[in-house]
Amino acid sequence: MKDNLLNQEQLIRKIESLRQRISELEKSQAGRKEEENSLSKAREELEEQLVRRSVELSRINVDLKDEIRERKRAQAQIEALKKQMEFILGATKTGLDIIDSDYNMVYIDPAWEKVYGDHKGKKCYQYFMGSNKVCSGCGIAKALETKKPVVTEEILPREGNRPIQVTTIPFQDEHGNWLVAEVNVDITERKKTDEKIKLFSSAVSSAFDCIMLIDTKGNITYANASASRIFGYSPEEFLKLNISNLDVNPKVTKKIIQYVEAKGSWNGEIETIRKNKEKFTCFLSAFVVKDELGYPKGHMGILRDITKHKEAEKTLKKLYPKSPPNNP
Repeated sequence: MKDNLLNQEQLIRKIESLRQRISELEKSQAGRKEEENSLSKAREELEEQLVRRSVELSRINVDLKDEIRERKRAQAQIEALKKQMEFILGATKTGLDIIDSDYNMVYIDPAWEKVYGDHKGKKCYQYFMGSNKVCSGCGIAKALETKKPVVTEEILPREGNRPIQVTTIPFQDEHGNWLVAEVNVDITERKKTDEKIKLFSSAVSSAFDCIMLIDTKGNITYANASASRIFGYSPEEFLKLNISNLDVNPKVTKKIIQYVEAKGSWNGEIETIRKNKEKFTCFLSAFVVKDELGYPKGHMGILRDITKHKEAEKTLKKLYPKSPPNNP
Protein backbone atom coordinates (compact mmCIF):
# COMPACT_ATOMS: atom_id res chain seq x y z
CA MET A 1 0.00 0.00 0.00
CA LYS A 2 2.82 2.32 0.89
CA ASP A 3 4.47 1.63 -2.36
CA ASN A 4 1.34 2.51 -4.25
CA LEU A 5 0.98 5.76 -2.41
CA LEU A 6 4.60 6.59 -3.08
CA ASN A 7 4.25 5.87 -6.72
CA GLN A 8 1.14 7.95 -6.85
CA GLU A 9 2.86 10.92 -5.23
CA GLN A 10 5.81 10.61 -7.59
CA LEU A 11 3.44 10.49 -10.50
CA ILE A 12 1.67 13.61 -9.27
CA ARG A 13 5.00 15.40 -8.87
CA LYS A 14 6.02 14.39 -12.35
CA ILE A 15 2.70 15.54 -13.73
CA GLU A 16 3.09 18.84 -11.89
CA SER A 17 6.62 19.17 -13.21
CA LEU A 18 5.37 18.48 -16.71
CA ARG A 19 2.66 21.09 -16.28
CA GLN A 20 5.25 23.65 -15.16
CA ARG A 21 7.46 22.67 -18.08
CA ILE A 22 4.54 22.99 -20.45
CA SER A 23 3.67 26.35 -18.91
CA GLU A 24 7.25 27.49 -19.28
CA LEU A 25 7.34 26.27 -22.85
CA GLU A 26 4.07 28.05 -23.57
CA LYS A 27 5.46 31.23 -22.00
CA SER A 28 8.70 30.79 -23.92
CA GLN A 29 6.78 30.25 -27.12
CA ALA A 30 4.64 33.32 -26.40
CA GLY A 31 7.82 35.34 -25.74
CA ARG A 32 9.35 34.02 -28.94
CA LYS A 33 6.28 35.06 -30.89
CA GLU A 34 6.42 38.42 -29.25
CA GLU A 35 10.08 38.68 -30.17
CA GLU A 36 9.30 37.56 -33.69
CA ASN A 37 6.57 40.18 -33.91
CA SER A 38 8.96 42.80 -32.57
CA LEU A 39 11.63 41.69 -35.03
CA SER A 40 9.10 41.73 -37.85
CA LYS A 41 7.93 45.18 -36.87
CA ALA A 42 11.52 46.40 -36.58
CA ARG A 43 12.27 44.88 -39.99
CA GLU A 44 9.29 46.66 -41.51
CA GLU A 45 10.31 49.97 -39.93
CA LEU A 46 13.85 49.48 -41.17
CA GLU A 47 12.62 48.74 -44.67
CA GLU A 48 10.44 51.87 -44.56
CA GLN A 49 13.44 53.92 -43.42
CA LEU A 50 15.54 52.39 -46.18
CA VAL A 51 12.87 53.29 -48.74
CA ARG A 52 12.60 56.84 -47.40
CA ARG A 53 16.37 57.19 -47.29
CA SER A 54 16.65 55.81 -50.82
CA VAL A 55 14.10 58.37 -52.01
CA GLU A 56 15.96 61.15 -50.21
CA LEU A 57 19.30 60.02 -51.63
CA SER A 58 17.76 59.82 -55.08
CA ARG A 59 16.37 63.33 -54.73
CA ILE A 60 19.71 64.58 -53.37
CA ASN A 61 21.46 62.90 -56.29
CA VAL A 62 19.12 64.62 -58.76
CA ASP A 63 19.64 67.98 -57.02
CA LEU A 64 23.40 67.42 -57.01
CA LYS A 65 23.39 66.63 -60.72
CA ASP A 66 21.31 69.76 -61.37
CA GLU A 67 23.72 71.82 -59.27
CA ILE A 68 26.72 70.39 -61.14
CA ARG A 69 25.06 71.17 -64.48
CA GLU A 70 24.23 74.71 -63.27
CA ARG A 71 27.80 75.23 -62.09
CA LYS A 72 29.17 74.01 -65.40
CA ARG A 73 26.74 76.29 -67.24
CA ALA A 74 27.72 79.24 -65.02
CA GLN A 75 31.41 78.45 -65.52
CA ALA A 76 30.90 78.33 -69.27
CA GLN A 77 29.10 81.66 -69.18
CA ILE A 78 31.91 83.16 -67.07
CA GLU A 79 34.51 81.90 -69.54
CA ALA A 80 32.48 83.25 -72.47
CA LEU A 81 32.08 86.64 -70.76
CA LYS A 82 35.78 86.67 -69.93
CA LYS A 83 36.68 86.06 -73.58
CA GLN A 84 34.22 88.72 -74.69
CA MET A 85 35.63 91.19 -72.16
CA GLU A 86 39.19 90.44 -73.25
CA PHE A 87 38.20 90.84 -76.90
CA ILE A 88 36.47 94.18 -76.21
CA LEU A 89 39.42 95.41 -74.15
CA GLY A 90 41.81 94.51 -76.95
CA ALA A 91 39.63 95.89 -79.74
CA THR A 92 39.11 99.23 -77.96
CA LYS A 93 42.73 99.46 -76.77
CA THR A 94 41.48 99.46 -73.20
CA GLY A 95 43.77 97.91 -70.61
CA LEU A 96 42.77 96.39 -67.27
CA ASP A 97 45.26 95.79 -64.48
CA ILE A 98 45.30 95.20 -60.72
CA ILE A 99 48.08 96.59 -58.50
CA ASP A 100 48.66 96.19 -54.76
CA SER A 101 49.45 98.94 -52.26
CA ASP A 102 53.21 98.45 -52.83
CA TYR A 103 52.83 99.06 -56.57
CA ASN A 104 53.33 95.37 -57.39
CA MET A 105 51.60 94.07 -60.51
CA VAL A 106 48.94 91.51 -59.53
CA TYR A 107 47.03 91.10 -62.80
CA ILE A 108 46.99 92.41 -66.34
CA ASP A 109 44.61 91.48 -69.14
CA PRO A 110 46.04 89.06 -71.75
CA ALA A 111 45.92 91.49 -74.68
CA TRP A 112 48.02 94.04 -72.82
CA GLU A 113 50.36 91.39 -71.48
CA LYS A 114 51.22 90.50 -75.07
CA VAL A 115 52.55 94.03 -75.46
CA TYR A 116 54.44 94.33 -72.17
CA GLY A 117 55.29 90.71 -71.37
CA ASP A 118 55.21 88.79 -68.08
CA HIS A 119 54.16 91.04 -65.18
CA LYS A 120 55.09 88.79 -62.27
CA GLY A 121 57.47 90.28 -59.71
CA LYS A 122 57.42 93.76 -61.27
CA LYS A 123 56.37 97.18 -60.06
CA CYS A 124 53.81 98.98 -62.18
CA TYR A 125 56.15 101.88 -62.95
CA GLN A 126 58.85 99.42 -64.04
CA TYR A 127 56.42 97.39 -66.11
CA PHE A 128 54.69 100.21 -67.98
CA MET A 129 57.16 103.08 -67.92
CA GLY A 130 60.55 101.40 -67.59
CA SER A 131 61.16 103.66 -64.58
CA ASN A 132 62.68 102.95 -61.17
CA LYS A 133 60.39 105.28 -59.25
CA VAL A 134 56.69 106.03 -58.85
CA CYS A 135 55.29 108.11 -61.69
CA SER A 136 54.62 111.78 -61.10
CA GLY A 137 50.90 112.37 -60.64
CA CYS A 138 50.18 108.64 -60.17
CA GLY A 139 46.59 108.10 -59.01
CA ILE A 140 47.27 104.93 -56.98
CA ALA A 141 48.47 106.65 -53.80
CA LYS A 142 45.58 109.12 -53.85
CA ALA A 143 43.00 106.40 -54.53
CA LEU A 144 44.31 104.28 -51.63
CA GLU A 145 44.40 107.31 -49.33
CA THR A 146 40.91 108.61 -50.14
CA LYS A 147 39.36 105.19 -50.85
CA LYS A 148 37.69 106.81 -53.86
CA PRO A 149 38.20 106.42 -57.64
CA VAL A 150 40.78 108.76 -59.17
CA VAL A 151 40.94 109.76 -62.85
CA THR A 152 44.26 110.79 -64.42
CA GLU A 153 45.87 110.95 -67.85
CA GLU A 154 49.09 109.15 -68.74
CA ILE A 155 51.40 108.80 -71.72
CA LEU A 156 52.71 105.33 -72.59
CA PRO A 157 56.28 105.74 -73.94
CA ARG A 158 56.57 102.06 -74.87
CA GLU A 159 53.56 102.42 -77.16
CA GLY A 160 54.68 105.45 -79.13
CA ASN A 161 53.54 107.93 -76.45
CA ARG A 162 49.95 106.73 -76.71
CA PRO A 163 47.69 108.83 -74.43
CA ILE A 164 45.34 107.05 -72.04
CA GLN A 165 42.84 108.01 -69.37
CA VAL A 166 43.40 105.98 -66.21
CA THR A 167 40.53 105.37 -63.77
CA THR A 168 42.03 104.00 -60.54
CA ILE A 169 39.47 102.19 -58.37
CA PRO A 170 40.45 101.07 -54.82
CA PHE A 171 39.04 97.85 -53.35
CA GLN A 172 39.76 95.19 -50.69
CA ASP A 173 40.39 91.51 -51.30
CA GLU A 174 38.99 88.67 -49.19
CA HIS A 175 41.84 89.11 -46.67
CA GLY A 176 41.20 92.83 -46.19
CA ASN A 177 44.23 93.94 -48.23
CA TRP A 178 43.80 97.12 -50.27
CA LEU A 179 44.47 97.03 -54.01
CA VAL A 180 43.50 99.12 -57.01
CA ALA A 181 41.98 98.17 -60.35
CA GLU A 182 43.01 100.44 -63.21
CA VAL A 183 40.88 100.87 -66.31
CA ASN A 184 43.09 102.39 -69.00
CA VAL A 185 41.13 103.86 -71.92
CA ASP A 186 42.79 104.97 -75.14
CA ILE A 187 42.12 108.68 -75.75
CA THR A 188 44.13 109.16 -78.94
CA GLU A 189 41.06 110.07 -81.00
CA ARG A 190 39.72 112.27 -78.23
CA LYS A 191 43.01 114.16 -78.11
CA LYS A 192 42.88 114.64 -81.87
CA THR A 193 39.28 115.85 -81.59
CA ASP A 194 40.22 118.18 -78.73
CA GLU A 195 42.99 119.63 -80.86
CA LYS A 196 40.59 120.18 -83.75
CA ILE A 197 38.11 121.82 -81.39
CA LYS A 198 40.84 124.12 -80.09
CA LEU A 199 41.81 125.09 -83.63
CA PHE A 200 38.17 125.62 -84.58
CA SER A 201 37.50 127.61 -81.41
CA SER A 202 40.56 129.76 -82.08
CA ALA A 203 39.43 130.37 -85.67
CA VAL A 204 35.88 131.19 -84.59
CA SER A 205 37.04 133.41 -81.75
CA SER A 206 39.34 135.46 -83.98
CA ALA A 207 37.02 135.55 -87.02
CA PHE A 208 36.24 138.96 -88.50
CA ASP A 209 32.50 138.20 -88.71
CA CYS A 210 30.19 137.84 -85.73
CA ILE A 211 29.58 134.20 -84.88
CA MET A 212 26.88 133.25 -82.42
CA LEU A 213 25.25 130.10 -81.15
CA ILE A 214 21.71 129.97 -79.80
CA ASP A 215 19.64 127.16 -78.28
CA THR A 216 16.25 126.04 -79.60
CA LYS A 217 14.57 128.86 -77.62
CA GLY A 218 16.76 131.58 -79.10
CA ASN A 219 18.91 132.12 -76.01
CA ILE A 220 22.50 133.05 -76.87
CA THR A 221 24.97 130.37 -75.72
CA TYR A 222 28.11 131.71 -77.42
CA ALA A 223 29.34 134.90 -79.05
CA ASN A 224 32.84 135.48 -80.39
CA ALA A 225 35.08 138.54 -79.94
CA SER A 226 33.84 140.19 -83.12
CA ALA A 227 30.27 140.01 -81.79
CA SER A 228 31.37 141.88 -78.66
CA ARG A 229 33.21 144.42 -80.80
CA ILE A 230 30.28 145.06 -83.13
CA PHE A 231 27.34 144.87 -80.72
CA GLY A 232 29.07 146.25 -77.63
CA TYR A 233 28.14 143.45 -75.22
CA SER A 234 30.68 141.46 -73.18
CA PRO A 235 30.71 137.64 -73.53
CA GLU A 236 29.02 137.38 -70.12
CA GLU A 237 26.31 139.86 -71.13
CA PHE A 238 25.58 137.92 -74.31
CA LEU A 239 24.77 134.81 -72.27
CA LYS A 240 21.91 136.70 -70.59
CA LEU A 241 20.34 137.77 -73.92
CA ASN A 242 17.94 136.22 -76.39
CA ILE A 243 18.79 136.66 -80.07
CA SER A 244 15.61 138.74 -80.45
CA ASN A 245 17.23 141.41 -78.23
CA LEU A 246 19.66 142.15 -81.09
CA ASP A 247 17.00 142.60 -83.76
CA VAL A 248 15.18 145.86 -84.40
CA ASN A 249 12.06 143.81 -85.10
CA PRO A 250 11.85 140.69 -82.85
CA LYS A 251 9.00 139.31 -84.96
CA VAL A 252 11.40 139.05 -87.88
CA THR A 253 13.81 137.08 -85.70
CA LYS A 254 11.04 134.66 -84.77
CA LYS A 255 10.15 134.09 -88.43
CA ILE A 256 13.81 133.51 -89.35
CA ILE A 257 14.17 130.90 -86.57
CA GLN A 258 11.02 129.12 -87.76
CA TYR A 259 12.31 129.15 -91.33
CA VAL A 260 15.69 127.75 -90.31
CA GLU A 261 14.03 124.98 -88.30
CA ALA A 262 11.86 124.07 -91.30
CA LYS A 263 14.40 124.49 -94.14
CA GLY A 264 17.74 124.10 -92.38
CA SER A 265 19.24 127.50 -93.27
CA TRP A 266 18.50 131.13 -94.12
CA ASN A 267 20.50 133.99 -95.68
CA GLY A 268 19.56 137.62 -95.88
CA GLU A 269 19.78 141.14 -94.51
CA ILE A 270 18.39 142.08 -91.10
CA GLU A 271 18.19 145.30 -89.12
CA THR A 272 20.03 144.92 -85.81
CA ILE A 273 20.67 147.11 -82.79
CA ARG A 274 23.80 147.65 -80.70
CA LYS A 275 23.97 147.89 -76.91
CA ASN A 276 24.01 151.71 -77.25
CA LYS A 277 20.71 151.49 -79.21
CA GLU A 278 22.41 152.34 -82.52
CA LYS A 279 20.73 150.55 -85.42
CA PHE A 280 22.69 149.00 -88.29
CA THR A 281 22.30 146.45 -91.07
CA CYS A 282 23.83 142.97 -91.02
CA PHE A 283 23.99 140.18 -93.52
CA LEU A 284 23.01 136.97 -91.70
CA SER A 285 23.75 133.34 -92.59
CA ALA A 286 21.87 131.09 -90.19
CA PHE A 287 21.66 127.29 -90.07
CA VAL A 288 20.65 124.45 -87.79
CA VAL A 289 23.19 122.83 -85.45
CA LYS A 290 22.52 119.13 -84.75
CA ASP A 291 23.74 116.77 -82.05
CA GLU A 292 25.45 113.40 -82.58
CA LEU A 293 22.11 111.69 -83.18
CA GLY A 294 21.02 114.24 -85.77
CA TYR A 295 18.51 116.08 -83.61
CA PRO A 296 18.40 119.91 -83.69
CA LYS A 297 20.42 121.34 -80.83
CA GLY A 298 20.23 125.00 -81.76
CA HIS A 299 21.28 127.44 -84.45
CA MET A 300 24.48 129.12 -85.55
CA GLY A 301 24.46 132.59 -87.01
CA ILE A 302 27.24 134.37 -88.89
CA LEU A 303 26.65 138.12 -89.14
CA ARG A 304 28.59 140.75 -91.02
CA ASP A 305 28.13 144.47 -90.48
CA ILE A 306 27.32 145.84 -93.96
CA THR A 307 26.56 149.40 -92.88
CA LYS A 308 29.42 150.83 -94.93
CA HIS A 309 28.45 148.66 -97.86
CA LYS A 310 24.86 149.92 -97.70
CA GLU A 311 26.08 153.50 -97.54
CA ALA A 312 28.33 152.89 -100.55
CA GLU A 313 25.40 151.29 -102.33
CA LYS A 314 23.26 154.36 -101.76
CA THR A 315 26.03 156.59 -103.06
CA LEU A 316 26.39 154.43 -106.18
CA LYS A 317 22.65 154.58 -106.76
CA LYS A 318 22.79 158.35 -106.65
CA LEU A 319 25.74 158.47 -109.03
CA TYR A 320 24.59 155.66 -111.28
CA PRO A 321 20.84 155.28 -110.83
CA LYS A 322 20.57 152.68 -113.64
CA SER A 323 23.44 150.43 -112.48
CA PRO A 324 22.64 147.31 -110.43
CA PRO A 325 24.07 147.33 -106.90
CA ASN A 326 26.88 144.92 -105.86
CA ASN A 327 26.00 142.03 -103.62
CA PRO A 328 27.68 141.89 -100.23
